[in-house]
Amino acid sequence: KYQISSKREIEAIGPDVLSVSLGCVETLNKDFENVEHIDHCMKGYIKTDKQLKSGYILREKIRD
Repeated sequence: KYQISSKREIEAIGPDVLSVSLGCVETLNKDFENVEHIDHCMKGYIKTDKQLKSGYILREKIRD
């Protein structure tokens, strides 16, 4: 499945940054309610303390 889960470590990549670790994020549905995950093609939000820019891609963190 293609999803962002609140139980997995997420990272962001972008044209100006190789990788930004977001850690485990809080996932919210379109009504800003906490959910366990957001599926591909589902409108939702993530809550993080990191500064993200438009155009960044989110993915499950690659293990070192």
